[in-house]
Amino acid sequence: MQDSTSREKMLKKIRQALINKTPPRFPAIDWDKNIYATQDQSLEEQFAMAFQAVGGKFVFCENKLEILEHIMDLSKQFEWTRFHVWEKNITDFLDEAEFPYTTEDYDLPEGMVGLP
Repeated sequence: MQDSTSREKMLKKIRQALINKTPPRFPAIDWDKNIYATQDQSLEEQFAMAFQAVGGKFVFCENKLEILEHIMDLSKQFEWTRFHVWEKNITDFLDEAEFPYTTEDYDLPEGMVGLP
């Protein structure tokens, strides 16, 4: 018998592998099952809880008036007197409400509150 080519050798191995299949290593895997836990809470609620867990103060507001009221309440509660703001849409909102803030980002003093 002649020496077979490397192509024939490879095809013979493939044929043998198809005939003599090996059993699966993990036969009990359910491929249709969801591997991620479903959440009972919305992403907003998850964020708020995680933010508070690390010491953040989270206040939910439904409108701009509530935002301003909560900022004023918190500033009284924690004796905040100086606010630093860098977002244009927030500065526009605070300008409309005539709420004092600064946008200067150099040499921020200790005790200044940042409004993102």
